[in-house]
Amino acid sequence: MLFSVAVLVVTALPTVSALAFDGAVGFGSIATGGTGGTTVTVTTLADSGTGSLRDAVSEPNRIIEFSVSGYIELESALSLSSDLTINGQTAPGNGIGIMGAEVSASGKSNIIIRNLRMRQGTLDSDTGHSAFNMGDASNIILDHCSVEYGQWDSIDAVGAVNITVSNSIIALPIGQQFGAHVETGPSTFYRNLWVSAHNRQPLSKDDTQYINNVVYNFQAAYTSGNTAGYFSHDIIGNYFISGPSTSTAKDVFYQMDSEQSVYASGNYLDDNNDGELNGSSYNTVGSATVLSEPWASDSSSLATLSAAEAVTYVLANAGALPRDELDTFVVSQVKSKNPMAEALGVAGSIVGIASLAGQICSGVQQLYAFVDSVKQGPSDFQNIENDIRLIERVVRRMAEDCTDLPEHLDVGLLKSSFELCLSRVNRLLTIIQSLDTSSQKNRTIRLIKATVKKTRIAEFAKELDSAKMTLMLVYQHHVQKIGPLAFSQSSSRSTGSTERMEQEKFNTQMVNFSRSYSNTTEVVYTLWLGSLSVKSQSVTLRPGIRKSDTAEAEYRTEKKTFTLRSARWLSSRIIELEATRQASQWTFNLRPWRVVNPDSILFDFCGEGDLRNVQRLFSKGLASPFDVTPDGDTALHFAALSGNPDLVAFLLYNGADANVENTKGRNALHLAMISPREEEHLELARLLVEKGQVDPMGSVQETGVIYTYGGPVDAFRYLIYQDEFFVNLEERNHCGRTILQHQIFHRLYYGDSFERIQVLLGAGHHLPGDHIDGDPIYDGYSALHCAAHVWANAKLREDEDTARQTELVLRSLLSRGEDIHGVSGRGYTALTTIGEMIHFRNKRPELHQDVIAAWLNMLSDAGHDVNAYCLMESTLEKRRRLESPREDFHVIFEEMDGVEGVDGLRISISSLEQVIEVDDDDEETAEVEGTRASSSSLMPGSWERSRGDIFPNRSVSLGLTKITFVFVMFILFVLLLRHN
Repeated sequence: MLFSVAVLVVTALPTVSALAFDGAVGFGSIATGGTGGTTVTVTTLADSGTGSLRDAVSEPNRIIEFSVSGYIELESALSLSSDLTINGQTAPGNGIGIMGAEVSASGKSNIIIRNLRMRQGTLDSDTGHSAFNMGDASNIILDHCSVEYGQWDSIDAVGAVNITVSNSIIALPIGQQFGAHVETGPSTFYRNLWVSAHNRQPLSKDDTQYINNVVYNFQAAYTSGNTAGYFSHDIIGNYFISGPSTSTAKDVFYQMDSEQSVYASGNYLDDNNDGELNGSSYNTVGSATVLSEPWASDSSSLATLSAAEAVTYVLANAGALPRDELDTFVVSQVKSKNPMAEALGVAGSIVGIASLAGQICSGVQQLYAFVDSVKQGPSDFQNIENDIRLIERVVRRMAEDCTDLPEHLDVGLLKSSFELCLSRVNRLLTIIQSLDTSSQKNRTIRLIKATVKKTRIAEFAKELDSAKMTLMLVYQHHVQKIGPLAFSQSSSRSTGSTERMEQEKFNTQMVNFSRSYSNTTEVVYTLWLGSLSVKSQSVTLRPGIRKSDTAEAEYRTEKKTFTLRSARWLSSRIIELEATRQASQWTFNLRPWRVVNPDSILFDFCGEGDLRNVQRLFSKGLASPFDVTPDGDTALHFAALSGNPDLVAFLLYNGADANVENTKGRNALHLAMISPREEEHLELARLLVEKGQVDPMGSVQETGVIYTYGGPVDAFRYLIYQDEFFVNLEERNHCGRTILQHQIFHRLYYGDSFERIQVLLGAGHHLPGDHIDGDPIYDGYSALHCAAHVWANAKLREDEDTARQTELVLRSLLSRGEDIHGVSGRGYTALTTIGEMIHFRNKRPELHQDVIAAWLNMLSDAGHDVNAYCLMESTLEKRRRLESPREDFHVIFEEMDGVEGVDGLRISISSLEQVIEVDDDDEETAEVEGTRASSSSLMPGSWERSRGDIFPNRSVSLGLTKITFVFVMFILFVLLLRHN
């Protein structure tokens, strides 16, 4: 019988040409999906309607792509059609996910699903559903998917034929905590990561290939079932790693009876929980019949990795890509190989608080709105608000990025945080419980009750009590090193009768609590769900808060958000409302700020970059990321200026807002880029942009132009190429200068100037002819004007380094087609700009000759007809004299026979008086439009003269005017008389 089954399966294996996609493996690789069908794009995260995923999968023969990212929250099970390809990798940003209900391919065929997150969770009221159901389906392949929080099974494949699950994460099932159930088959499980399932990883009642999988924190791993029937299993190159939920590691192969035939080779088991990956070979398959070779013809060719190599590969590549925070957390638990301190100690420490935040966040936000509307609230109301804020800080600290936690928190800090938060929760619980009493005289109680009336008070108190219990649980485990199974035992310390009674009461409470959260999976799930709730909660702007109540409105047109700050609270606090437009409605999030003394020790420590002392202040509740000086500087401002990336990361992790601006309009990024620790600028920029979501420009454009882009080249390049924040070409500082013009004017005295400007030009940050708008002196200056100005100044000051840098910029601009005759607001061309520098900056004639000769040589090298250029400039200069007779200088073009140069044309820079002497016949001045040097004759390449130095012997002379000649002759005459 075994032989016949093998023959049938071998004939079913796909040929290379029939693969579902490049790299597809196993029995499901014959799926054709929506090949040849219509491409449909999902354009909304809505559960249903036009553009929704539900609408897209309602018809067969489709290829599904995504133009949105985030979570699609299902209101009911999502039923797929046959002949579908779902390409989650087409979603922008961090990818696409589904939550709240089952995804079902039941009874369907030919489906390909890639890079999709399926996270059912407890939002689905039907606990008999699985995260992904392909019962009675055929030819199905899941590749690079993340299947988590399944209630019945993560994957249900009962009755399924020809399926593959590859390169995926199957983790954190809840409810009965099972991984996958497959029957009929055949099936292939290839290079998957299985984490924290009690059993069924998978439950295989079919012929199965199980190759290069990693299973972690299991009670029973690969299972066949006592009533499975006669099946064959190729189990090759897998690594089984025990975890905190693994009571016995010998159930790697579970319920393997004599009806099973198994080829087991190259499998490893690490069951010592020592935090190191150092397992040993394990291929014991119970009562099963041991096969000497694989039953499937291609199993050996698929097993290209050893078990240890599979761990490395799977941890780096499994799951929907790019990985989100949850998958990163799951992988981090496997890497640590001891998640009790992290998954239970970190996630467990706030599971109740996360649930609390998810339940009452709306009420908390309304409390803040009340604070804004009530001018003088009672003092205890302020304390309550601080308590709730503390809880929310703990939620953010531990929920947003668990993988970074060990770098920033030590046991002492955790202990202090737990103790402080526990005391605050106790006090809050006491106050909330008093809401049901008849005493309603206290204004605070009445206010809270009116605020929380939409949430059942009993539920409110229950959640707080849950938070308290969880904190106590983790305090016991994480700080006092008592395991979860020890809670029912009496304390080993010698205690009095009262203490023993309290300890026994506590142990009973812990046992009851642990039944609700029986393992780390439910803890992490509640944490994840709670953190989503915290991030998504918002309240509608109350009618009582009118625009007239606000001091300012800052509009972010690109992001459709703006900020309102309450004027009347500036003396003691700032209430910031972040508004986001969704469809035709605005929603608002409120964040409170506490104004403190600018001499606060927190700001001193942050300014010095002292991470350790800042951590201590936070652990004792003596500081907050929401503390702000009267000048608007927060702890993050000071930390950014100190240049310590670890401190900046710590503050961001604790909820600091990188977009807060001080009274000068500077945010944290602006200060980070002027930190004296330039070697840290790039890391600071990455932290503030990627973790802090900072807007580099900010609301004050001048500040953004000057400060954000003032750092070293590597940080400068990183910021310029951030697509989300790419600077608009029209954004200018108060002088009307773009970033490019600002860089030319203010950075050319640094050694990195040309490289920085090339970054801007390479990023497309320059439009030929773009000019300064509004500057009283440099209005109308183009980039060429700016560069010519700085270059001439450097040449005259004999600053060769700056001159060389700027010459490179000039040549680059000329090669990009910059208008060499562009006129500024004062009528200056680039040559006139150089002339201004000559007239005002230096009195050495030989330098004047060098500057003009070098400029004309550059034009020649760029392919311009220098003769035509001088004729056009002469015309423009004559017009400028007529329009600006009071200028202190003018450029003089004199036609003189026998003078080397441009057809005998002499160029000099003289004062206005000299101009009057030399050029007293202005009637011959022609209009620009009538000049013989037409615009076409000035284009690069229109002149065939060979490039190179056009004045090799300094043939451009300043020229002696009549007054100068008379003066020199007089001096010689005097000297001659004295000599005689």
